[in-house]
Amino acid sequence: MEAQTELECRELLALDNKFLALTNAVRVYKDNPKAVKCCAKIVGIERKNFKNCRAPIPVADLNNVKWRYDDLADIVKRLQKTKDAQIYGKASSDFDNLISKVEEEVKLINKKLSISNGAEAATKAENAVRDFACQVADGAKNIGGKVADGAKNFGEKVSSTVNDAVGKLKKLIDGKDSE
Repeated sequence: MEAQTELECRELLALDNKFLALTNAVRVYKDNPKAVKCCAKIVGIERKNFKNCRAPIPVADLNNVKWRYDDLADIVKRLQKTKDAQIYGKASSDFDNLISKVEEEVKLINKKLSISNGAEAATKAENAVRDFACQVADGAKNIGGKVADGAKNFGEKVSSTVNDAVGKLKKLIDGKDSE
């Protein structure tokens, strides 16, 4: 599996799930020759529709899915046309192997998506902590500035009040209390 981006993984996962749904239908009806004939037609239609697929996934993965449809069509054809138990058993075994291979790939894609989602969640958490720390630092800076401004204003008021009181005392001492 070469898919690297999350979009490619999700597209490949959707294609694999569609394929598994089709194989589940074949699995249910594989013992009924008339139903297998209908399944063969459905597989043929899906295979033909998939040949024109323009999913945004790497060519190698797209070819891999196309080959799976080819294998499924071959297996369904063998299931449909044989009456020999040995050939039927081989086709059934190939069918089960194909399904297990696709299910394994689906697990790998889900694991890759959960890892990327986990890494994304960790990055979001890290950014949230960083933003919170920046907000705390900005708040502390603002509070520090307000405290400094308040202290300066308080100092100026105290100084002004003391200067006024000293001025009044000087006037009292000098006897110039005409005010």
